[in-house]
Amino acid sequence: MRYLFTPKELTVPALLTLDTLAEEARRYLEGPLAERIDRAQFDAALEELEALQKVAWEQRARYTFAIHTLYRAEILRRQCRWEEALKELERALPWLDTRVDTDARYDEAVALYLEGMLHCRLHADQAARETFIRAQALLRHSEEDWLYRLEEAKLVVGRRLYRWIEGLLHLQPLTPPLTRRLIVPLYIAAHRTYEIEPVIIPAEGGEIALDDRTCRCRLLEARASSLTPFCDRFYFALRLQEAEAPHLPDGRPGDLVVMMREGPLPPTAEEALALRSFRRYADGRIVWEDEEQAVLKVGSPPCMLCHIEATSSDRGTVQGGPK
Repeated sequence: MRYLFTPKELTVPALLTLDTLAEEARRYLEGPLAERIDRAQFDAALEELEALQKVAWEQRARYTFAIHTLYRAEILRRQCRWEEALKELERALPWLDTRVDTDARYDEAVALYLEGMLHCRLHADQAARETFIRAQALLRHSEEDWLYRLEEAKLVVGRRLYRWIEGLLHLQPLTPPLTRRLIVPLYIAAHRTYEIEPVIIPAEGGEIALDDRTCRCRLLEARASSLTPFCDRFYFALRLQEAEAPHLPDGRPGDLVVMMREGPLPPTAEEALALRSFRRYADGRIVWEDEEQAVLKVGSPPCMLCHIEATSSDRGTVQGGPK
C-alpha cells in the first residue's frame, strides 16, 4: 500500500489564492481545515459547504461553486474518503474554466494536484502521472505571469508546489502495489527558509535508497509499531544538518529522524523544525534537549519512531530525498 502524508503548506487551504476564494469559504482557512477536529466537526463542515454550493449554483456563480466543491473534496480526502473526494473534483474542475485570469489557472493547478494525490493514494499511477503533469504545466504558465508582475510570494508557493509534485512523480515507480511504504514530508532548513521534499519510509524498517545510496531504516523502541498508518496519524521526517554535528556525541550527523504526530493534520514547517533540539546516541537513544519545546502533540514523550542512516563507507550522511 502507498500512504501519502501531505505537508500543511501544500494542502488546499494553504495553496489557494485568497483573492479567488468566495468570502464564505475563507474562514475555513482558520477553521475546520486548519485545526485538529473530530468526525462530527468534519461532517458539519461538509454540510455547511454543501449549503454554500447550492446557493452559489442557484446564483449562477459557477466559479464560487467550484471553490466550495474543492474544499469539500479536501475535507473528504482528510477523512480517507477517496472516491467521494474524486467525485467532488469531477464536479469542480469544469467550472474552474469560467475565469481566464492567471490566478484562476493556478487554482485549477491546485485542484489537479489534489486529484493527482488521490489517484496516487489509490495506485491509479497512470492517471496520477497525467494529472500531476497537467498541474505542473499550469504552474509554469502562472509563474511566467507572476515573474512579470513581480509577485514574489506567489512565486515561492508555486515553485514549492512544483518541486513537491516533481518529488512525488519520482517516488511513484518506487512504491509499486503490494509494497507497504509511507511517503512523508522531509522538512529541511535552508538559507533562512525551508524546503519540503517527499521521502519514502518503509513501514516495517529495512533498507531504502536515498540519493542513489543504500541506507538503513532502524526502528526505535516498541512504539515503532505505530508506523501502521491511520487517518488520525501524521508522519514526517527531519534531517540533521552538517552544522549540527557538535550536538551528536556519536559523530554521525545527517541522519533522518521519522516522527509521528497525533491528529490528522500535519505541523507547519516552522513547528516541525522547532523539534530539532535533540541528541541521538550511538545506541539509537533519542534525548530531547528541551522537553518543553517538544510538545507538538507527537506523543508524550515525543514519539521518535525511527532514524535512517547511511551504510556506505565513503559518505556518512544522508543528504535527503529526491531533488
